[in-house]
Amino acid sequence: MWDNIKSAKLTQILTAAFLVLSVPVAVFAPYILNWYMSVTGKPDTLITPLLITVYSLYVPAVIALVCLFLLLTNICKGDIFIDRNTLFMRIISWCCGVAGVISLVSGFYYLPFVLIGVAALFMMLIVRVVKNTIAQAILIKSENDFTI
Repeated sequence: MWDNIKSAKLTQILTAAFLVLSVPVAVFAPYILNWYMSVTGKPDTLITPLLITVYSLYVPAVIALVCLFLLLTNICKGDIFIDRNTLFMRIISWCCGVAGVISLVSGFYYLPFVLIGVAALFMMLIVRVVKNTIAQAILIKSENDFTI
C-alpha cells in the first residue's frame, strides 16, 4: 500500500537523481549551449552570458537539492516538527529567491529568464509560507509537550 513514507522516499530518490544528473549537465553546459544556439539560430554572443547565468543558478540549485534531501531524510525518520527542518526550508526558500533574482537580471539579455525568475520568486513565497506554518506547529507541539 502506498503511504506518506513511501512517497517521501520516492521524492528523496528523485531529489538524489536530480542532484547526480546536475553534475554532467554542469560539466557539459558549454556543449549543450553551443548545440542550443546552433539549433535555434541565436547569436553566439549569447553563449558567455548564458553560461554565466547557468553556472550562477547551479550553486543555489545544488544547495536547495541537498537541503531538500536532508529534509526528506528527517521526514522519513518521522522527525517532522523539528527546528532543523525549518532551517532547511529557510535555506531552500533563499535559494529560490537567489535563483529568481539571477533569472530576472538575466532576462535583460534573454527574455525567457523573466518567466523563470518570476516562477522562482513565487516558489520562494510558497516555501516560506510552509516553513512559517511548520515553525508555528513546532511551537504548539513544544507547548503541548510541557502540558500535563
